[in-house]
Amino acid sequence: MRGRTLSVGGIRNVEGDNEPHVDEINFAIHKFTNRSKPANTKNIVIFPCFSEFGTEVLGTLYCIPMMMRRNYCGKYSIAMGWQGRAFLYKNLVDEFWEIDPQHMWLRKYCRAFHHHSKNLFRIEKNSAKMGTLVDALAMGVPATYPRLQTCLVNGCGGRTEVFDDYQLCKKCNAAWPAVGLFSDPVKYKAEAVWPVVSEEKKVAVSKYVKPNSVGITARNRDAYGRNLPPIFYERLIYLLEDMGYSPIWLGEKQTILPCPFSRIPDFSVTEEAKDLENTLALVSQLRFTVQFWTASTRLAGLVGTPYILIESPDQLFGGTLTPGHEGFRLYLCTKGNKKLVLAHYKSVAEDHNAGLGLVGRAVAELESGDFSDVAGLVEDQKYWSINGK
Repeated sequence: MRGRTLSVGGIRNVEGDNEPHVDEINFAIHKFTNRSKPANTKNIVIFPCFSEFGTEVLGTLYCIPMMMRRNYCGKYSIAMGWQGRAFLYKNLVDEFWEIDPQHMWLRKYCRAFHHHSKNLFRIEKNSAKMGTLVDALAMGVPATYPRLQTCLVNGCGGRTEVFDDYQLCKKCNAAWPAVGLFSDPVKYKAEAVWPVVSEEKKVAVSKYVKPNSVGITARNRDAYGRNLPPIFYERLIYLLEDMGYSPIWLGEKQTILPCPFSRIPDFSVTEEAKDLENTLALVSQLRFTVQFWTASTRLAGLVGTPYILIESPDQLFGGTLTPGHEGFRLYLCTKGNKKLVLAHYKSVAEDHNAGLGLVGRAVAELESGDFSDVAGLVEDQKYWSINGK
């Protein structure tokens, strides 16, 4: 591992913009292969992966492998991303550039398949001088690109034919991206490149595991809100303990609430938690995990541990303003079983008793082997069930 510094010069705050200016951003470089970096930058491809964890995992399971196979076969590949994520990329690319911990505050600007950070935009612009840049939004194309019925070339209107790697207009021969993962998630899930956690890591973190250990991730993000207060998680801990479980506090400390009780093992603040493989090794040994309106489900999903997710139905199935992409992402990023609890954030935030009641029911059903959906605190009953699929 060695370091690299990239300049971020030229970024200044403007009125109404609170992102601090950063002159330089440092990276630790993880070299995974014995290949030499080509002198010709045309033979290098760079994937900036500064997005939310939920879509970053989709990118490592599907999008990057697919793009390397279809568009950049044989190219020397570099991924750039967040601290501790090297494990996700070690079997996908030649190098992973891990952002310095002092810049992890930039996580607050990340979104699904993209970000809103001027500092990170400048990093991407500068890195494009070193190779072909696949920007953050382009990472979402293999997942979300629709099946085109007619050509999008202005005035053409020709019918399109679908091939494995592209769509082709029969009239003008214009080529368009291949139909995305979400068009046929069952088919594409068979192509997932799942990471494998080492047995050594599992042994190393087993000291945190007690009988009936379960994981809690307490969302605390600026983006999109939907953060429940600390008192809710204190009551959740009491609930799980009363049911015979030993909670463990999980997550990335920049995006979660602090652990409320010293008696609860707080893995998020340990040195081991700086390496995602350690977190996954721990989660693989838990009975299940619980989370609310957050993509931390990916932790359990990647290793096949059951999880309970309380989520709004419009995020899962679509609504007036949302396409329901999280439903596809959950399916594609989950190896094992999951228990979905359909509930709107505002309803749970206003009635903690009802929200905790839904969690208690979900836990009891999960332990009995019932992974069908639980519906409650939703206004529109047409969203009530998808029968666990």
